[in-house]
Amino acid sequence: MKLSVLSFTVLFCILPALSSAKDSTPKQDPGSRTVDSGTFGVFQNEHRIATETFSITQSGNGSVATSEFKTDPAVGNAVQSSKLQLTPNGEIINYEWKEISPGTSGASVAPNNEFLAERYHDSGQTKDQQQQFLLPLSTSILDDYFFVQREILVWRYLAT
Repeated sequence: MKLSVLSFTVLFCILPALSSAKDSTPKQDPGSRTVDSGTFGVFQNEHRIATETFSITQSGNGSVATSEFKTDPAVGNAVQSSKLQLTPNGEIINYEWKEISPGTSGASVAPNNEFLAERYHDSGQTKDQQQQFLLPLSTSILDDYFFVQREILVWRYLAT
């Protein structure tokens, strides 16, 4: 347990160094600019077991953070993606999560009046489920698999 906590702490401390590797950026809206992009590595016993590739763009309409998380084929063949859209003042426009492999689950969070609504489905489910949350639109999304969301959370904290 101590090794896991230490590994996570070391990983969190070196995230800025890991994110410095630049990747090619996807097509952007005119007027938007990339504010950060790169990869985060997940290591176990000095071997990379997963990689998250991310990009954060910003425009007058807000920010978009896209990410893809892939495990090494030797560990399993899991692939997940996420897309977080925020207004210029940090409120949620939309959040989408997709499990691409090995299943086909998905979830999205979007405003519903003054609160948030989540729609989700699991592999094999024919109908989407919906859950309402009495949370403000300024709520932060923090998905377990995407380190870029922790970076955004730190940026929001530093901005206050």
